[in-house]
Amino acid sequence: MPATSSSLDLERQFYITALGVSGVGKSLADLRLAYFTNPPSGGGGATGPAGPTGPAGPTGPTGNTGPTGTTGPVGTNGTNGAAGSTGATGVTGATGPAGPGLATGGTTGQFAKKNSSTNFDTTWGGIGLGDLPAGSVVFSTTTTRPTVATGVLVIFNTTADPGINALTNDWWKKV
Repeated sequence: MPATSSSLDLERQFYITALGVSGVGKSLADLRLAYFTNPPSGGGGATGPAGPTGPAGPTGPTGNTGPTGTTGPVGTNGTNGAAGSTGATGVTGATGPAGPGLATGGTTGQFAKKNSSTNFDTTWGGIGLGDLPAGSVVFSTTTTRPTVATGVLVIFNTTADPGINALTNDWWKKV
């Protein structure tokens, strides 16, 4: 239905009253623009019911990495592992210099013996009864075995068994 002059007048009066302005010199178009650009605030009615929740929006971009946290406490030591296999044999070292060794010389049947308590002070010669420690040899001219300590050499020379027989550690030897 087309607008009539009375309906336009009513609309103009509505905007003038709602905006609280004088309508003098203002066209209906100016009043409409003023009303919809800056509508009057009235006491307002009661708040209507909440509308339904809208759909979820798209996921936003990933934010920046936060600062590094503090270092935690040191953990306890783990158990020891199994022993490893034996390694390869190393390279043979160089031969060392010759030591002083025995005194040179000597002949068949001679023995090396110490001259003093100094290291390597040796000489060559035969061994006589005087070279044996005291008490290490016992001479006997009977066939009865004497009682002696272990390690003592007993030498027998009897008319029943000429020659020298020796008893040492419970065995006899013809020498």
